Amino acid sequence: MTEELNARVRAAVDATRAAGTAMFCWRMPAGRGDLGSCEGAVDFDRGRLAMRSRFQIPSLAEPEFDSALDDPAKTGAEWTVENRSIVTEGTFYALQEPSGEETTGSWEASRLGAEGLAATPIGMLSWLRGVTSASASDGCLTITLDLRQALSLAPEADRPALKAALDSGRIGLTATEVTGEVELDPQGRVRRMSAMVPPGASPHLAVEAGQDSIELLLNDLGRPVTIPSAGVGTRVDIAEFMAVFEGQPQCGPALEDMWSGTGSAVRSSP
Repeated sequence: MTEELNARVRAAVDATRAAGTAMFCWRMPAGRGDLGSCEGAVDFDRGRLAMRSRFQIPSLAEPEFDSALDDPAKTGAEWTVENRSIVTEGTFYALQEPSGEETTGSWEASRLGAEGLAATPIGMLSWLRGVTSASASDGCLTITLDLRQALSLAPEADRPALKAALDSGRIGLTATEVTGEVELDPQGRVRRMSAMVPPGASPHLAVEAGQDSIELLLNDLGRPVTIPSAGVGTRVDIAEFMAVFEGQPQCGPALEDMWSGTGSAVRSSP
């Protein structure tokens, strides 16, 4: 039975990507609220993605470093960083306000890396190929994942990007087994998945392996989306980017029912 469930989980990765597009929410829960959350849209066929992210930055421990901040309100307290980003042509871009005083109706797209979709929350789908055990419970599957196996079973063309994304996300990855859950829709596609934070020290987030989880929720699979790309002068049109999120859920701790499966998505304009 386990092998049958394992095969079902692995097949769900391909079935989800075969839908062509999806909207998604991602979060990393923590004891006092989400440490990070984002919402976005992905076009699997074209390898494009757009997302808005928020991350909680802990209070700064060093007083002399605190005083160097321009905003006194951030001194000695948690604060939130909000990011906008896209993936196009396999490249990850962060979108920033234009430098100088010009107002062009566009954001500057700063190239951050070449891992493509693998370096975004959607990259979690690839982890499911590494399932080593699965058991049914309360409408979802409790699973164990081996990230090295997920890497070896990924399409050959995707392996370098997936390896780079895992390496950059968890420096010093030695043990590769994580536990989690996955819920499939009636078409055998991933509706929701969660996994414990992989072992290894993170250069990006102050979390402990095995103590925090990462969660991904997919909806509107197959719904047409238009993902913007970096244009002339490496710019992205603001209106085009914001249109991707029109009527889509704002993800965060207020949407607990979305993750538990007991409620429907709350829709809000960007």
